[in-house]
Amino acid sequence: RSDWSSDVCSSDLGRRGRANLADDMVVHSRSIGAAGAQLAIEAAIAEAKAIDRRLTIAVVDAGGELIALSRMDGAVAVSIDSAIVKAKTVVRTSVASSVLETMLNEGNYSVALMPGTVAMGGGVPILHEGAIIGGIAASGDTVETDERACRAGIEAFLARI
Repeated sequence: RSDWSSDVCSSDLGRRGRANLADDMVVHSRSIGAAGAQLAIEAAIAEAKAIDRRLTIAVVDAGGELIALSRMDGAVAVSIDSAIVKAKTVVRTSVASSVLETMLNEGNYSVALMPGTVAMGGGVPILHEGAIIGGIAASGDTVETDERACRAGIEAFLARI
């Protein structure tokens, strides 16, 4: 009796080689690490302090999982959960969370139904070499202020890699 999986693999290996087969079956991705996330948060906080704002900043990895969070003294408590879900949103949707907010404000109510996301501006994807390697979000002020802090964090991170 023949094992069909070994027959398929054997014939594939003969034609394409083991390395090519593995490349087709395994996806390699890159993600922001804890040190990079902390650097981005520190820069975002510095920007918030420079404009006298109190924010919570969250950074998630390429899989959308939280790796760093900082709540500035005086930032409202609800900004913790808001920053986390905004950061997760940008990784899950591949766009800044303000894009979803704009879509909702223009009457596309279906964006409010996407699981695990929020249509609130203030989250920005972290891109490196054309790929999303994480997300950063701020919460506690206007969309413009939140995104300004996030962009300062991203710029500081990208300047160091």
